[in-house]
Amino acid sequence: MARSEYHSNTRQRILEVAVRAFSESGYEGTSIRTIVAQAGTNIASVNYHFGGKKALYEAVLKSVFAALSDDIDECIGLEGCDDLIGDPIRTFALRRILKGFHVHKDGPPRLLGWEIISGRLTGKNILEERMTVMEECMTSFLTPLFPPEITPSQKFLLARWFLAATMPPPPVIHAIRDKLGNSPDQIELERIAGPLADAAVGGLKAMIDALAKAN
Repeated sequence: MARSEYHSNTRQRILEVAVRAFSESGYEGTSIRTIVAQAGTNIASVNYHFGGKKALYEAVLKSVFAALSDDIDECIGLEGCDDLIGDPIRTFALRRILKGFHVHKDGPPRLLGWEIISGRLTGKNILEERMTVMEECMTSFLTPLFPPEITPSQKFLLARWFLAATMPPPPVIHAIRDKLGNSPDQIELERIAGPLADAAVGGLKAMIDALAKAN
């Protein structure tokens, strides 16, 4: 293995372990020694690739929040989706919720929770930067629903709300895991995700109507 490839693999392994560790125990409750032990490396490697615990934590936040916008692109890309003949926005909601069941077991919701509880809010600027990109994408996607009365700032608010409504929080994910197990049948998942998608779309449309009437 080339030296550059070795360093790249080590960095990625540290980052993956750190995502799980910080999501599980938060910044204060996670030690670098725990991370390097699980990653099969040493503290010198963390310092070499990230410059210390704080910089590693910031790299974790950037990595996890960047995955959120990747999810948006993936869920908006509706190629091959059986529900294309229906409402594409409902299709997006369904796909993102289903993806969230599999992907976000520990990631963004738990990290955000630890940020809020700790009062550190290290990730505020990182998240705001990423949210701006996501909101622009979602605002464009939701444009067919917006009547002329809806202002640009309201469009961004609605886009942010819809993004939150289609990302299952940990309590929902854990409840589904308890009910269906860690490897649930896809049909069962869709049976659960369908009403959640309908609720998200229904809530979005109700908010649009209320804002339009109030303007």
